[in-house]
Amino acid sequence: MSEPSRSQAAPPHRPRRFLFVVPPLVGHVNPTLGVAAELTARGHQVAWAGMPEVVGRLTGQGATVYRCAGPVLGRAGRAGHRTYAARPR
Repeated sequence: MSEPSRSQAAPPHRPRRFLFVVPPLVGHVNPTLGVAAELTARGHQVAWAGMPEVVGRLTGQGATVYRCAGPVLGRAGRAGHRTYAARPR
């Protein structure tokens, strides 16, 4: 049996869409940035789900960030726990 030729180009891929859903913390968002850059370089679309006020600052200008439920900043619920609620757009 012969090996396939390495000079043959890989079949073209269809661009895909990727959504990163991570807590809005530096240690969770930063590892996604390199992966997102590589996916974008390969022609894919990349976005994040989270709080745009926080995630947008971490991902940089031009990143797509979709708002989703998260802690309402500056408001505490019962016994000092954060209140989670979807915010209107």
